[in-house]
Amino acid sequence: MWNPERFAESKRLLQVGEWLKNTHLLQSLAPSDFSNVVIRKNSIYHKHCEELKQHWRVLPALPNNLEELEWVSHEKYDQLLSSSVIVSELYDASANNIVVESIVRATPHVINKHPAAVEYLGESYPLFYTRREEIMSLVRDTPRVLAAHHYLLVRRKEPWLHVSNFTRTISDILHACLP
Repeated sequence: MWNPERFAESKRLLQVGEWLKNTHLLQSLAPSDFSNVVIRKNSIYHKHCEELKQHWRVLPALPNNLEELEWVSHEKYDQLLSSSVIVSELYDASANNIVVESIVRATPHVINKHPAAVEYLGESYPLFYTRREEIMSLVRDTPRVLAAHHYLLVRRKEPWLHVSNFTRTISDILHACLP
């Protein structure tokens, strides 16, 4: 579960994954007053970097306060999610694991107002942004970050998000399709 005191101590922003996301979001923001961690779960980004190296012979340097991880243990992942604010920019998605994980842990998640994110988080979620320039002001707005945490504490209890609803829906679809 997300812990506001641990976030206040760490001042960490977390970006998770690559698929259909802006993988350079934290690198482009590079806020010096936060520690930043990017977890990349597969090799698409690294393959792209290798192609850039071969073509240009150079890659942009990572800011000093940006740590890049390819994989972390479940314990470390939980620790990061419980003490960070997640930032994401979705290019496209119908569902997204990190959005679900932020709901489950009530971890504030600054995310662009993509229809898939709105479907999971609800239209009134307090940390949606429409322009990248808004991200850091949202992260620095402590009352708003806390409001997002409390919003997610309530949201995660909604019946439509429970696995029993999912299995019932799948069962209904299957029964409707079968003769």
